[in-house]
Amino acid sequence: MFKLNFKVAFGILGILSLSLFILGYLIISDLRLQMTNNLMVQGEQLSSFLAKTSIAPIKNYRFYFLREYALKLEQFAQVAYCGIYNKNGESLVDMESTFTGGVTKKHRDLSEDVLVIKKSIIDNDIDYGYVEIGLYLKDVKDEIKRKSYRLAFMFLAILMGVAILLRWFLNTLLVLPVLSLSRSARKLANGDFTTAYSSGRRDEIGELINDFNKMREHLKSSFYEIESKNRAIQLKNDELVAIDSEITDLNKNLEEKVEIRTLKLKQSLQELSETQSKLVEIQKMASLGRLVSGVAHEINTPIGVCITAVSHAMGETDLLRKHFDEDVISRSELIKYLDSQIESNQMIQDNLKRAAKLVKSFKSVSVDQSSSLPAEFCLNEVVEFIINNYREEYPSINIEFLCNEKLIITSYSDVFSLIIENMLLNSFQHGFEHQNHGLVVIEIGKVGENLCLAYSDNGKGMTGEAVNNIFEPFYTTKRGGGGTGLGMHIVYNLVTQKLKGDINCESEEGKGINIMIIIPNVTV
Repeated sequence: MFKLNFKVAFGILGILSLSLFILGYLIISDLRLQMTNNLMVQGEQLSSFLAKTSIAPIKNYRFYFLREYALKLEQFAQVAYCGIYNKNGESLVDMESTFTGGVTKKHRDLSEDVLVIKKSIIDNDIDYGYVEIGLYLKDVKDEIKRKSYRLAFMFLAILMGVAILLRWFLNTLLVLPVLSLSRSARKLANGDFTTAYSSGRRDEIGELINDFNKMREHLKSSFYEIESKNRAIQLKNDELVAIDSEITDLNKNLEEKVEIRTLKLKQSLQELSETQSKLVEIQKMASLGRLVSGVAHEINTPIGVCITAVSHAMGETDLLRKHFDEDVISRSELIKYLDSQIESNQMIQDNLKRAAKLVKSFKSVSVDQSSSLPAEFCLNEVVEFIINNYREEYPSINIEFLCNEKLIITSYSDVFSLIIENMLLNSFQHGFEHQNHGLVVIEIGKVGENLCLAYSDNGKGMTGEAVNNIFEPFYTTKRGGGGTGLGMHIVYNLVTQKLKGDINCESEEGKGINIMIIIPNVTV
């Protein structure tokens, strides 16, 4: 692993090297541009001279003078070639410099080593052609190469000098103090709190050393304090061991007492569970009794009307028979009798149909009450039957039943009856207490494989505590006022245990109640 001084030195040298490289590149680029511009200026001067002197020979068609003018350029070492062309691009003079050293090379192949300069031959806005001169770039490149080597050697010397100075500077000011501080830290880790590291420096390293000495003094005092506390803890621990021994002896006696009380609690819990089951059954039977009472009340009206109609018909018939025996019967009396009989028969028929419908509905609700097996029934009829019973008992409460289709399901009709009845009774007895009007909405629908029953009212709502405990057995807000606390507990048990469904209740004070029941895998 590299030490700290090497890491810092390498970082600084890397930054310095990059800076020197960029500086050298800028210097060489500037030198190349300057020398190329100088060579271009010289080429512009030569091409301008040759273009001016070539005007007369071209106008007079004395092209041999052009070669003489071109030969004069051989005195310049930078000239690689020169050429004079007419306006059609045809060569009038094309010759290479004698300074090529005998190397024959076409100027068009010298584009990488030669700077090409073209100058038009124009006189009085008449274009006679152009002059093309090629200047060697070799001197420029050689000069740039020499300057590059000098810069490289100079920068290398600078880097070496900086590296030596940086190594000395880091060792003196940073590495040696840090190593000394590291040795003191190892002694401190081994428990030597007596050795102090002194330094007369006033820089950041000096502040670090002073903070280290403060930490050493703090650790020293903390160490002695911990030692003192450990001794005190050891004494307390010995006392606790003795107390623990006494507690162990006491626990042996306590376990025996706990076992005896646990057995008594189990017996009490068993008795409580049996009592709860009996109360639940009593509540179910009471609900069924209220249902039967409602059915009897509903059937009593049409049956009473039928009895009244039959009695009236019998009286009319006896009167007609008496008049017939006395031979005082008239045609109008006979017609009146027949009309009365027809009206009575129609009344009897309508009320018997109503009674038959009520009996049929009651059968759909109470079918298989004693059986634990599911049966096929119309859920709409069961719900409507229960609702109709309570509409007459609570006429100020509006009960709406929403269902888009007729649902014939295979399940437990008595279970649905008890669920609907107990939720309605909960709203009537609690939600609409001291209220003259209200609204209950019951909505049933099929969602996928699940049957959803949504129940809501706009009653007085419940507190958060009541919502959390609504399904708990024996929990009621009307303790001593006729409430048993079993109605919604029965609903919860029927939904979760009998129908294997889920029930959720939401309510706030003054905002009514919302109950959602989801029953899975219902066969429709």
